[in-house]
Amino acid sequence: GLLSMLGSEDPQEDFIASAEPGVGLYVDGVYIAKTIGTLTNLTDIDRIEVLRGPQGTLFGKNTVGGAINIVSAAPQPAPEMRASIVLGNYRRTELRGVVNTPLADRWLLRLSGSMVSRKGFARRLAPPPLPPSLGEIDSGREGDDHSQSARLQLRWLAGRNQEGGIGWMRYSCSDTAEF
Repeated sequence: GLLSMLGSEDPQEDFIASAEPGVGLYVDGVYIAKTIGTLTNLTDIDRIEVLRGPQGTLFGKNTVGGAINIVSAAPQPAPEMRASIVLGNYRRTELRGVVNTPLADRWLLRLSGSMVSRKGFARRLAPPPLPPSLGEIDSGREGDDHSQSARLQLRWLAGRNQEGGIGWMRYSCSDTAEF
């Protein structure tokens, strides 16, 4: 989850969830303010733009080392549906899907989403016996990942070279990872 580019003074060797990065991360032009945002599970990506730094004029602060702009796929006139399922170790389940459809003559809709669930693979070691006054220490697993993301985009083709659009994105995550 660390971003660094050649010439960046802050290689972010120590991952701190609340730190602000030296390389700006943007999803569809929206700034992701903290380094924890690099762990976001994104679906339906059109392209990734890597811009050498500094990019302060175009992207503002925290782009001394450059900027990375992740651009999601836009609604298209041709209907499209696709889905994928991934199963793996530690109860790993990933579901991803995309639906693209024209609503009317000039209105297009695209919906994409994902769900990821995985049990942690790091195990906390049990400490030596402690006095009962200190309570019980959990020696379970670390690193569970339970995240969901959804994106809804509406595009209006107004004329020959004119279009407009609006989008909504939601990402939620609950895990036991310790940073």
